[in-house]
Amino acid sequence: MLCLGLVVGLPGPIVAAPRPDPAQEMTRALARVDSVLALGRWEEGARMAAHAAERFAEDPRLLDPLENRQALALMRLERHAEALPLLEKAILRRPNHGPAHRNLGACLQAMGRSGRALSEYQEFVDLEPRNYLAQWEYGQALLALRLYAQAETALRTASALCGECPEVDPALMAALLGEGRPDQALVPLRRLVAGPRREEFHRHYLQALLTSGADEEMIEYLGSSAQPLGPQDVRLLVEAEGRLGRAVWSRVLARQATEAEDCDLKLGPDWDRDPLLWACVSLNLQQAGDEPVALAAIERAIALDPKSALLRNNRVVLLQKLGRLQEARAEWRRAVALDPSLEKP
Repeated sequence: MLCLGLVVGLPGPIVAAPRPDPAQEMTRALARVDSVLALGRWEEGARMAAHAAERFAEDPRLLDPLENRQALALMRLERHAEALPLLEKAILRRPNHGPAHRNLGACLQAMGRSGRALSEYQEFVDLEPRNYLAQWEYGQALLALRLYAQAETALRTASALCGECPEVDPALMAALLGEGRPDQALVPLRRLVAGPRREEFHRHYLQALLTSGADEEMIEYLGSSAQPLGPQDVRLLVEAEGRLGRAVWSRVLARQATEAEDCDLKLGPDWDRDPLLWACVSLNLQQAGDEPVALAAIERAIALDPKSALLRNNRVVLLQKLGRLQEARAEWRRAVALDPSLEKP
């Protein structure tokens, strides 16, 4: 009779479990931290990075990326004083690492320590002179200290390195305006106003055009604007064409005000409530030899500011040119009543 039994094997040698690879552990820890930071959960990310950093405190190669993430998360939380020592330790571990100097500079800048921040950005540039980001941020640090000429040099270098990328233009514009060079600032400003409308760029562009005497460009820009023109814009347009001895837009505005026709200009609300605008319109039309329309414009100005002796004096001149002398004398008396100094030689 056959008997079936269990066959029990002899016990084998005991095999030790493989020791975890620290580099792989750190990679997994970084991935977990990065996934949390990608969701904008800065507090949780900073805490996770700090906890993981404690495990790798003995190995600077593994510690550095974790403390770096912890510091950047703390900066996002505006806890710059806590981030600062972590960033300073990163510099001690890797003194020739450009991004470490950049991060420290950003932290110092946020803390208002602009002088030391500038030194860190300078280190970043020295280590990576062909990095447009280094030149750009160094230029902005110089700009914060009103070192306009040096800022211009760095920002022009940044612009050249990135192929005139738009993000450099606002700082370059500010540096050139700070130097008192509005004609040069027009170059980045033209690129800025060609993009989405921002009131800050629009105003700087108009001021640079005005200061540079670029009246033709101002007329072209405002006359073709896709955005409604406000009172200041309309006045700048009229003044610019007056300096060129023209009255094209002045005539359009005068017709718009009196006949309520569709206008070739896009006009915003209350564009016509400035008496000095109508005084400029009147002067332009008078110089163009169109006294009747010029008179209507100055009368509109007086309606807005009836106590202005200057506006009434301008009406006197136009009435005289039109041969309406009796009305001119009556208007003169009203002007003198408002400002007796007009009668003095």
